[in-house]
Amino acid sequence: MNKNQKMARDTLFSKGINPSYYRIVILENILKNPRKCLKANELYSSIHKNAPTISKATLYNNLLLFEENAIVDKISFGQDDVRYCLNDGKFYIYFRCKQCQKMYRLESSWFSADGGMIDGNRIERMHIMAYGVCKKCLQSELGGRYEKVQV
Repeated sequence: MNKNQKMARDTLFSKGINPSYYRIVILENILKNPRKCLKANELYSSIHKNAPTISKATLYNNLLLFEENAIVDKISFGQDDVRYCLNDGKFYIYFRCKQCQKMYRLESSWFSADGGMIDGNRIERMHIMAYGVCKKCLQSELGGRYEKVQV
């Protein structure tokens, strides 16, 4: 059993979820790219190579189970762009470039939840969606003269 398989099994056990073969395989694939948010079809293609008997229904049912148990976050940039990201307990800004359509998961350095409380409310999950132009596209747009600006 490799490191990601062990971590997947341990995570499932800690949430009280039976670590079936497919659950371990699905979570292992998410753990391989902890900073990347994956579409279900990307996950399916990756998993299907090593587990050709997995069905899309099994994948979706397990992603729903993982979401309900705060193992993954389901991020939606509209009906046709749903992604699944590993929930590591940190708060992120999910950024979508309107030019190249890439999605980025940015650590939010300007926000910190003091003990998970904001104005007396306990925050358990938060998704901030941002749309704009990514730095790669800005560099192309400005002919490589892109300068980082802090807000």
